[in-house]
Amino acid sequence: MLRTVVTQKDIAKRTGFSVNTVSHALRGMSDISEETREFILRTAKEMGYIMNSAASTLRSGQSGIIAVVISDISNPLFGIEVKEIEEIMQKEGFCIITFNTNENTEQERKSLNVAISKGVDGILICPTQENDDNIEFLKSSGIPFVVLGRRVEDPDVDYVAWDDVQGAKLATNYMLDKGYRKILFLHAPLYISSARDRLQGYRQAFEESRIPFDPDYVVELRDFSSYEALEKAIKEAPEFDAVFTFNDMMAWTAVVVLRTMGYQVPGDVEVVGFDNIQSRFIMPFPMVSVHTPKLSMVIETCGILVERMKNKRRAVGEKAIHKIIETQLCLSTDNFRNYIN
Repeated sequence: MLRTVVTQKDIAKRTGFSVNTVSHALRGMSDISEETREFILRTAKEMGYIMNSAASTLRSGQSGIIAVVISDISNPLFGIEVKEIEEIMQKEGFCIITFNTNENTEQERKSLNVAISKGVDGILICPTQENDDNIEFLKSSGIPFVVLGRRVEDPDVDYVAWDDVQGAKLATNYMLDKGYRKILFLHAPLYISSARDRLQGYRQAFEESRIPFDPDYVVELRDFSSYEALEKAIKEAPEFDAVFTFNDMMAWTAVVVLRTMGYQVPGDVEVVGFDNIQSRFIMPFPMVSVHTPKLSMVIETCGILVERMKNKRRAVGEKAIHKIIETQLCLSTDNFRNYIN
């Protein structure tokens, strides 16, 4: 027996509301009262309604879908951000689809091709940055997009990033103030803007403290999510008394490696991370980390994207938005709940 397809017209007839009201309620738009929306959604569910996204796109010129293209879904930082993006965009009437690129430029292009083929209305992207090709591709596509968490040199591209220079300087000064001088810095490839900025902050802390900067303590890891690569870097590094890492995932891995090597952590070696993931996850060993305001990042990027989707093009003379969000140092003795943002 063939199943009868339930339409928005059928739901309107059942509920007594107009088709337009039903459509807005099903899309979660804010011009419908909560009571009305719940009633329509409940009725639609009872009737077995399934949204026809293709038909909706043809009628409105919009798909109601946002693509979120991120570099490493296994990093809790991105999981936190995607969850926040989804909640904010749902209130604006959009659903999201997430793509994971594994910091691979070719995979990023494939993800963008799929997203564009789905007719997404906008894109939030944390770009791989090995080259500018994919950013140029996005610009030529005409689809509104905002860069999330990394800077781009292109003055015509909107981005929101954390103050990575400030954050790295705070972390390094913290270790210098505690008397550490042989601070091993394990960081990501320098084509990533945040890696360049964090290296700059690390170096500035030494220079401003008038302590000699030793480049031998700076190790760039091409595969910075690899346990084996990080273990090799630590074992081959010159003698150190502290470790500063590009992100918390590397810091946690470094702690495991160091303990396997016989170090007491904390105790023999200080380890400082970046991102303060423990602001959302209770960790068994609280760690000093640079706090990045994740909710602020998401609110800013989503706000810019929604505005760009409304207007499609910037007004003549209007500049792209380049927003830098201040970072803080979160000590292991701090109340992490103060850093929920």
